[in-house]
Amino acid sequence: MSSGSSLLIFDSQNRVLLVKRRDYPIWNFPGGGIESGETPLQAVIREGMEETGFTLKFSKPQRIYTRVFPSGKKSYFFRSEFKSGHFTQNFEASNGDFFSLSDLPPLFPNYFKQHIINVINHKGKPYIVSTLPIPYKRFMKEFWYRPDIIIRFFLFKFARKLIRRNLE
Repeated sequence: MSSGSSLLIFDSQNRVLLVKRRDYPIWNFPGGGIESGETPLQAVIREGMEETGFTLKFSKPQRIYTRVFPSGKKSYFFRSEFKSGHFTQNFEASNGDFFSLSDLPPLFPNYFKQHIINVINHKGKPYIVSTLPIPYKRFMKEFWYRPDIIIRFFLFKFARKLIRRNLE
């Protein structure tokens, strides 16, 4: 599994841009995997442009923090400010809009809310957070309240593995 970068773009009212994914129906931050030879900053700029439809202009992203998982995978979180333009539907995202922390969409995973809080409250240098695996109890709570998201996520992952096997 590769490392990834996420871009939290804020407008003048401190609302964050979320995009609704096409592969499974959740709202998320623009972002994705870091390709070979790319830096986390290059990846987050590329993904930010791809997932907003290449029509949204934003300031140069600033790295806020990095999550390090037990597997060694890293997730980099960047903050940027909205400049101009608008979201345009594209092959990765069907919708995009700005949301306040108190008015997040229903298909936005609850545990992602902490990333918004971390970025809003950040002062100073970028920092690193070590992450433990998601506890079973928390996973089951998410599953109980949003089984559609969890089921679609695993179906997507399973289908991707089958496709990779067939291509080899």
